[in-house]
This record gives sequence, structure tokens and C-alpha cells, in this order.
Amino acid sequence: MCKAVWTQKKSPFLAPQKSQKSRSHLVDDCQVGRSGEFAIDDAVQFGQKPLMRLSVALCTFNGERYLLEQLESIERQTRLPDEIVVCDDSSEDDTAAVIDRFASSVRVKVSLCVNSTRLGVTHNFARAFSLCQGDLIVPCDQDDVWEPQKLAVLEAAFRDDPQLLLAFHDLALITPEGKFSGDTQWQRLNFGSAQQGKVNTGEAFERLLRFNVVTGAAMAFRASLLKYALPIPDCFVHDEWLGLLAAATGSVLSINRPLVQYRQHDRQVIGAAASALFSQYRYAHTNMDRAYFVRMLERTQCLQDRLQNTADAVLHPRYHSLVSEKRSHAQTRLRMRDQALIRWPLAIGEAFRGRYGRFGYGFKSFLQDLVL
Repeated sequence: MCKAVWTQKKSPFLAPQKSQKSRSHLVDDCQVGRSGEFAIDDAVQFGQKPLMRLSVALCTFNGERYLLEQLESIERQTRLPDEIVVCDDSSEDDTAAVIDRFASSVRVKVSLCVNSTRLGVTHNFARAFSLCQGDLIVPCDQDDVWEPQKLAVLEAAFRDDPQLLLAFHDLALITPEGKFSGDTQWQRLNFGSAQQGKVNTGEAFERLLRFNVVTGAAMAFRASLLKYALPIPDCFVHDEWLGLLAAATGSVLSINRPLVQYRQHDRQVIGAAASALFSQYRYAHTNMDRAYFVRMLERTQCLQDRLQNTADAVLHPRYHSLVSEKRSHAQTRLRMRDQALIRWPLAIGEAFRGRYGRFGYGFKSFLQDLVL
């Protein structure tokens, strides 16, 4: 079931701002500060070029607790989206009512689609993406808070680089009550300036093939990417899959700026990376069993198949060989779980070939194979 509400009423949640007089107004006075390796010059005038159409793809499931705060932060954007597409995965609380009340007072087109059967996170997002009409699609979780310049920063990045397929940024981690926890998602992932530089200078595919650093709540991508990305395989989460397909077929940009307050709470499906070494060990000890490597092999095979089906769009032939090599690495790590007596020789062989560094966490992954 889908319905759309479009109203020009003034929102009771938003204080008047010069740049938001109407939906058709060009945002030519947005002041975006400088931060890290990525910054937008204050002299950038958004009115110099036609604005792109921006779609927010928001997925919900029993999200009434934090949803209004997320929606209000979208309405406070210095660059309003052109539409908000909401796909609700058969919520049992008042999520739909929160959306209806918000839609009745906001100056943005809001479409609400309620799934008749639950699709799960990845396929719910895939459905939302397919319903978006914009040139850029910005995924949105139901429980975060956006910084006011998020959409303006993302739009500027795409308008400055016609080859850019996907951009992603950092996230500030907050408590359930909305207090800053003291670090960011990239700090948790050890995704520092050196790794960011590699992503931004043409090595995004190699970097993302090792492990994912793209968070769905912190990305935007051109709608044209869906030609290659849909359907999303069951074995992937949408953010990692979109990041890999974008890196294989176009340009990817990392923006060193936390443009989302990423709420951590016990009901979220996917949260921030673990920071403490003991927590990482406990996760590995609990999750890196034989089934983990079966999934790794399955995921690598899915990626290999999709790249072969879109071979005309893949930027470099070496991407195919890299995925093939990762598949061999996954097969070997799985074999270690089945043949414990030859685990050490197999692990030493993979280390000698440099595969732990190319497809994992280096020495840490080597040790995991020896002791877990």
C-alpha cells in the first residue's frame, strides 16, 4: 500500500530560514564550513547550476520512539529534499501515524508505502530505492539525527564530479538519549586519513573489498547505480553491496565529516563497530565459525557473478581477478575449519601470498585463523 501527501504548509517544527522560502527556491546562501580533507568553499553558489533532484529513502519498522526526531532533522536541512519516500516494513506500533502527522505539515512530498509482508532491512531499502524519482538517492535510518548541511554537502560533491557514483561520510556516535559518546564510526573502524586518501584517489574498490566502511545512513548515490545494483543479493546488506558496485563501475568519495548523529540503542538492527580489543575478540570468537566463512564464500561468489554480468561497466579488468583471488582466499579459510591438521600451513601460505592484507585485517586475521 502506497500513498503520497504533498503540502505547502509551514512546518511547526522549523524556524524560518532564508534559504527555505519555498521548495523551488535555489539554495544560494548555504554556508558550509570546512572540516578534514573534504570541504566546500564558502563562495560556492548553488544557484550557478541547476539543482539536482534529491530523494530521501527512509525505511522504518516499529520506529515511533525516535522517528519524529529523524524527520525533523530532515526538515531542518539547508537544502530540502525533493521527496521523502518511506517504506514501512509492517510496523506494529504508531510509526505510520507519526509519518502521517509529519507529512501533513511539511513542505516536501512524502510518500508512505507499507509492505503487506515483512521484507527485512535490505529488501525494504531496495524497494524504497526503486520508488525514488530523484537523481540522487539518500538512504535514511529511522532513529538518527542529520546535521543541517548534510544534503547540501552531498549534493555539492556530486555536482562537482559528474563521474561520482557514491559518496559517504563519517557519523558521530550518540547514546539513546542523544548525547555524544566521544568518538565516531570512522574512528571505531580505524578508517583514517591514509585510507580515506586511497578511496578518494581511485582505490575504493580495493579498499572496500577488504572490509566495508560504508554505512547506509551516511551515503548518497546516483540513481543510475541501481541499473547494476538491483536486485540486491540476500547475502549482502545494501550499504556494502552499493559501495562495491559503485567502486567497480565509477568513482567513490569519502567525506571526512560526521554529518549524521548515529544513535546506538538495543533495538537497532545494525550498529557501530566495536572499539575495545576484547569486544572485537569476543565478536570474532562468537561469530567466526564455519558458517561465517561459508557466507564469505557465498558473498564473494555473488559479487563475482554480478561483475561478470555487468562486465561492460566495470572500470578495470583487475577487479575481476581481485574478486577471484578473494574467493580463493575464502575457500582456503573455510578449508582451515574443515581440516584442522593443516590449518597452520594453509594460514602461512595465505600470509605469504599477502592475502590477509588484501582481503582482511592483516596480521589480526592471520591470528584468528590460527586460534579460532
